[in-house]
Amino acid sequence: MSKLLTRQQQPAKSLRAVGQIRSLIVACFVLAVVVLYADLVLAAGEGLSDQVEMADGGDNCAADDGCKIPYKYLSTEETDPYLVSGNPPSKRADIKAAKRWPSARSCLIEEERNSESPNISKIDWGKMRLHEDVEVCMFRILSSINSVTISKQWFISIGLTDARIFVYELGSQRYLQISASNSPAESQIWYLGQRGLGSKFFKSQVYLESFVARWFLNGRLRLAAFGQSSK
Repeated sequence: MSKLLTRQQQPAKSLRAVGQIRSLIVACFVLAVVVLYADLVLAAGEGLSDQVEMADGGDNCAADDGCKIPYKYLSTEETDPYLVSGNPPSKRADIKAAKRWPSARSCLIEEERNSESPNISKIDWGKMRLHEDVEVCMFRILSSINSVTISKQWFISIGLTDARIFVYELGSQRYLQISASNSPAESQIWYLGQRGLGSKFFKSQVYLESFVARWFLNGRLRLAAFGQSSK
């Protein structure tokens, strides 16, 4: 009888052993995946830091020095649909602005608009009436440039100061971002055009204009934002 029990217990022990081996294999596989993921994240972080360091290098173009910022092509709504924080615009003001400025060319002064090889730093700022106008045209121009490094040079070429590139973290997401600014009191330039009786008062109240551009890590432009701070 004891020999019979022993023979019956042997398959059960074998099954348990097989189960333990399978569990060990699964655990090792999961551990390997976790380690690989950590290595990839670390490598991506190091690569991103190197990219920021390289991109935030020398500035080759200053405002009004005559140099032309290079670009890959002249973007349109068809080639680069306008995005607000990575999504198609939903607010009426954004949708109208995207239609008002359907291409990079449409944002330029008339002389450059009709040029075969326009200077994309020559934005028709006098026609910018709303924040959304500035943001759409920024998006059109930066999409045309298609380079974070050269985009920084573009910000400098239009007369902005404190332009810098850095990694921007939003929750678990990481982006490349450029920020730049304009102090109207020092530059005597207002990038958001204002006309009419209240224009002088309006301009006197603005002490800072802020520009922000943000890219996905794959190089796709996610956001172009503009703001004014008043006294």
